[in-house]
Amino acid sequence: YQLISRLLLAPEQNQQLSDSLKAAETTQTPSESSSEAVAAAENTQEVQQTSSFSQFNMKIEISMVRIEQQTLTISNEFGTFTQQITVVEAFSLSLEISIGQEVEESDPLIIDMNGDGLTSSGVEQGAIFDINADGKLDQVSVPTSDNVFLALDINNNGRIDNGSELFGDQTGYQNGFSYLASFDGNNDGLINANDAIFDSLLTLRLSDNQQFITELSSTPIKSINLGYSDSNSKTDAGDKIVQISDYTKSDGQTGVVADLLLQYKSGINK
Repeated sequence: YQLISRLLLAPEQNQQLSDSLKAAETTQTPSESSSEAVAAAENTQEVQQTSSFSQFNMKIEISMVRIEQQTLTISNEFGTFTQQITVVEAFSLSLEISIGQEVEESDPLIIDMNGDGLTSSGVEQGAIFDINADGKLDQVSVPTSDNVFLALDINNNGRIDNGSELFGDQTGYQNGFSYLASFDGNNDGLINANDAIFDSLLTLRLSDNQQFITELSSTPIKSINLGYSDSNSKTDAGDKIVQISDYTKSDGQTGVVADLLLQYKSGINK
């Protein structure tokens, strides 16, 4: 325990310990009826930076060798016989510690604009965005291809500040469809031009940590169906699709709107 506690000291202290142990191993000379101990230890620390997230890895390797020399003397009528006896005991221990961010999930509404399926980046290839609206930047899996977030610029500052301006459970509602339904002024089960919010709805695409925002009213989408069904499917990156509905275009064609559980890592260092 004493050796391990010393290994967890500052790096320069660990180096001094390692140097001292190596010197002891190369300079010691066993003597009669003596007990000598030699210990060698390696402590390596590595910080991996992956997609703006720190992961701390520590590997500790401990090797101990105990050398004991004794002199055996036998005397009889033929004389005295002396023999040096060396006893060697070896012990080794390896310990690895890895610490990283826990993956969490957030469920905003996503629109598949071109009908090629719901796709996402995965958290490791994700964008930097405060998805859980806690004031800290997160690394979050985002829609890819022509998949976009449905958004609402609540404070009218020309950008989507965090997840509170998306449609998901981070707004206090059960899911994104429930939140969107709260704006259905005429209770017809649709969000369209008959609802005051329609002209304020936006689509958001996050790419290279930049925001690309488009007014929903400028797209072919004319209404969003608030009725949804549960789903157990996933995107190509493994994000869960939990609720699914549809939208209707001006030409009568339909497309998919879904509530996705996008994976994210919170509170990144940036």
